[in-house]
Amino acid sequence: MPKSTFTLDDLEIATLQAIWKGGESDVRGLRAWLGGARGVILSTMEHLHRKDLLRCGKVSHAYLYSPAESCDTVMVKAAEAALHHFGTGSRKRFMAVCSSQPFSHAFYLKRALMTP
Repeated sequence: MPKSTFTLDDLEIATLQAIWKGGESDVRGLRAWLGGARGVILSTMEHLHRKDLLRCGKVSHAYLYSPAESCDTVMVKAAEAALHHFGTGSRKRFMAVCSSQPFSHAFYLKRALMTP
């Protein structure tokens, strides 16, 4: 079975969503938004930085994180990674499944999968 290298856990997704919505943030700001332990938030932000999903810059004494990828790009990467598990032809099969769904569902799924 093919191995996917792009994975995100629930906290990583919540962190990205908070930064996409609120913009650049440090650990303190994100902790106020998400709650949780400072070390857990910091670790999550560092993981996302290593995955090239967040940019990191130092201002005074704080590290500020900002999005390196758009929400749409990350969704496409996640969908591609998920389909990768199903092997050759999975993208085409998934497109066929989308075609059999109501227009509102199929339109958005197809558009996401057709974006390079």
